[in-house]
Amino acid sequence: MGVTSSDDYHHDAVTTVQFVSEKEAAQIRINVNRTLREDNTLRVEDFNGNVTLMHLYGLVQYIKEELHHQCRVLDGPEAYIGQDRITAEGYVYSYGSKVYKLVLRKVFSVANFNNTKFDKLAVV
Repeated sequence: MGVTSSDDYHHDAVTTVQFVSEKEAAQIRINVNRTLREDNTLRVEDFNGNVTLMHLYGLVQYIKEELHHQCRVLDGPEAYIGQDRITAEGYVYSYGSKVYKLVLRKVFSVANFNNTKFDKLAVV
C-alpha cells in the first residue's frame, strides 16, 4: 500500500541516523543556535547536510512537543515573555533519584537568545 506506520518511521529515523564527530557536533550546535536565535526554520544546511540527523532532531522535537501538550498545570505560576503570556516553556519531573527536564527548546532559546540583558555577554 506504500504507507508506513509511525512506528516504522520512528524506527527508521533512529536506526539510520549518521552520527557526527565532536567537532562536527559543535559546529551543528552553533548553526542550530544561530537559526533558533534568528527565529528561522531549521534547514539541512544547519546540520552540515546530514539529513538523517536533521530528521532525528525533528522527531525528538515533535515528541517533546507532544509530551508538553499532555502536561497539565493546576494553579501554577503565569509565564510571560515580555508582555505576552505563554504556556510554560518546560517542566521538571522527578522520579526517585532521577530528574527529567522537558523544555521546548525553540521557545526557550528564542526568548533567551534575544534577551537584551545578555547582549553584553555575547562572545564576539
